Amino acid sequence: MPSTINEDLSNSKNIAPASFNLIGETTTNLSLLSSTLSTSPRDRCRRCQQLVYVTERIGPVKDSLYHKLCFKCLKCDRQLDFKTYFTNSIDLNDKEIYCQSHVPRSGKGIFSTDNIHIQNVMKAPKLNVMQKLDDRLKGTHLDSQSVSIAHAMKAQQMFEQGREKISSIHNFPALPPDILHAREEVRRAQKSLEEKQREEEDQLFIKFRVDRELEEKKIEREVIDEWEKKLQMLTAKYEDDLRRKKDKKTERELTLRFTKEKAELEQNMTLKRDKKREIVRKQLMEKEQESTHSLVSKFSKEMINLIQAKEREVLVENGVDDQLAASYSMLQLSQPPPPQPPRRHKRDLYEDPSVFEHVDQQAITVAESEQTSYTELIDQLTYGLLTDLEKARAIFRWITVKDLNAIDFQNNLTTDTPMGLLRGIKYGTETYHTLFMRLCSFAALHCVDVKGHSKSVGYEPGMHIAEGKFTNTWNAVLIDGEWRFVQCNWGARHLVMSKDKKQIDTTPPIPTREKIKYQVI
Repeated sequence: MPSTINEDLSNSKNIAPASFNLIGETTTNLSLLSSTLSTSPRDRCRRCQQLVYVTERIGPVKDSLYHKLCFKCLKCDRQLDFKTYFTNSIDLNDKEIYCQSHVPRSGKGIFSTDNIHIQNVMKAPKLNVMQKLDDRLKGTHLDSQSVSIAHAMKAQQMFEQGREKISSIHNFPALPPDILHAREEVRRAQKSLEEKQREEEDQLFIKFRVDRELEEKKIEREVIDEWEKKLQMLTAKYEDDLRRKKDKKTERELTLRFTKEKAELEQNMTLKRDKKREIVRKQLMEKEQESTHSLVSKFSKEMINLIQAKEREVLVENGVDDQLAASYSMLQLSQPPPPQPPRRHKRDLYEDPSVFEHVDQQAITVAESEQTSYTELIDQLTYGLLTDLEKARAIFRWITVKDLNAIDFQNNLTTDTPMGLLRGIKYGTETYHTLFMRLCSFAALHCVDVKGHSKSVGYEPGMHIAEGKFTNTWNAVLIDGEWRFVQCNWGARHLVMSKDKKQIDTTPPIPTREKIKYQVI
């Protein structure tokens, strides 16, 4: 029996070890044992009333401890943790824990005559109903600033402004069904022709890339051959000097001189290679631009002929009379007139650029999105636009807003992506003028480019213009049967204090005769 007691005491926490007397009998402090076995209620689980050890303790929650497995909802025994348990916020004496579904909640408020707001209303002086209505009418003043009247007047003004704006962008009257069907068929034919033209253009770009690689290898080979010859001559001279002078000090000086001359030769050859590469690259780019221009000119003629033929074919099949077909035709003239000055001034077309506000806003909105084909781009740009002037303005505005020179193109461009659509800009083979001519053909506008000389930076009055100096290119687009000049570069940027700064000029796309006279040689 004493041994059993000793084992229990040694295994119990916070119990003093047993003491042995001389005869081997064990004695225990009974008062200490009784105080140890009587555990404080705070150390026991609120659910099972068993002792809670540190490793399995949760709490205290409202001065109560729980085992991890006993930390459950009082109502449904759902296992809880510190994130999911709730306590009774109504009865502060309730020490239990609940889940979200069973936590006690306050019910609806009960209002009686003891409520202070109800008492104030009941104590207020009672007035006659007619007297209150009479007082209300006396204090009322209605005029145009009244909310109900002002809102109605403002709504009427907004409605009228909306009608004027809708009418200004030619949404009314709607096009006849046969005309809409013809334009849908033309759009499908344009998409098909564009895919064929893109394949042909891809072959041209492949040829450009091969030619550039061959020229690069040729330049590298020529520079290496020249480098090896000059290095061989320099080495032979160094060895010859060493044979003549056998003094060690002189030999050290010759070695330093040879090392310096070799470094200078290498630097000069590198500069020569870069300069030669730049010259060849510029020559190739000019050649590629000419090839691209010829190809795009051919594509433009094909697109104009396709629009004219397909539109006539569909209208004839649907039995549309010639007068109706001519009034809604996408092409005002089947064949462009010969080059000649316009009969009317620019002010006869429009007096203020603000008339193009809706066109510019539409072009800016389209420029913020991406398109995968020129057909899709022109369809969005010219939506709701009927006149040639509005279409040319929309194309010009899109080019100037897009800022093609600032676009960061990836190296692995594919042709069926929005950036692949403008890959000619990336390679430097397509200029603003070529792109404008291409887009005009998709919009059924006759457009050509005109090359010449302009009075640009560096020109002084009376200066002789040498060949290849001050060259420039303009577009001439057919608007209402007259050729009009368009200069996209002038509209996209200008020089400020000899610095090229991008700032859109709303005066183009059609410069006046006076501006052309003073800017063109």
